[in-house]
Amino acid sequence: MWSDMVAIQDLVCRERYWRDRGEWDAMRSAFTDDARLRVTWFEGSIDDYVESSRTRDWDPSASSTHRLSPSVVTVHGDRALAETPALVELRIEAAGMWVDAVISVRLLSRVVRTRQGWKLASMDAIYEKDVIRPVFPADRLAISAEDTAAYRRSYQFLAYGGNGRLPDDVPGDDRPELVAALYAAARAWLRPDERRAASGPAHG
Repeated sequence: MWSDMVAIQDLVCRERYWRDRGEWDAMRSAFTDDARLRVTWFEGSIDDYVESSRTRDWDPSASSTHRLSPSVVTVHGDRALAETPALVELRIEAAGMWVDAVISVRLLSRVVRTRQGWKLASMDAIYEKDVIRPVFPADRLAISAEDTAAYRRSYQFLAYGGNGRLPDDVPGDDRPELVAALYAAARAWLRPDERRAASGPAHG
């Protein structure tokens, strides 16, 4: 059990490490073939995610960087859940200037044991809050509460910098019903045997 938890934490850490450095083949190797991902800017298969990440104006000097805290891992047989607090650092243009944005998220991943070891079967970002500050100290970032009032509180500045071109139904702490549904589905997936037992015997 302990070795499984260590292996899963290492997998989660390496996947984001490879993502940040553009090591796409290595990042792809962390996932199952049918893995699904969801973040603000993407929802779909792992292969589409890799391709979108590779071609999405990727620039090592301006891409996102992930600062991970230790994962909380729950193992049940050949399945596991890993929840990882993270800070996502971005350099974007907002209000006519370059700003550094920091988004606080939790990465919830389903993990499965395969012949090649543990692999990620999904990854969902749960958004908590974000902050921005000017890159150049002399700049003054004049953004009022009214400017971001139309955007989700959990990623308001990210949405503002993207001119509102972000979905409104991504799980975030400001939408607890979406977060609860995501957790419930993950727990049911982790222990399918308990779900079958709770449903009772089949009747023919």
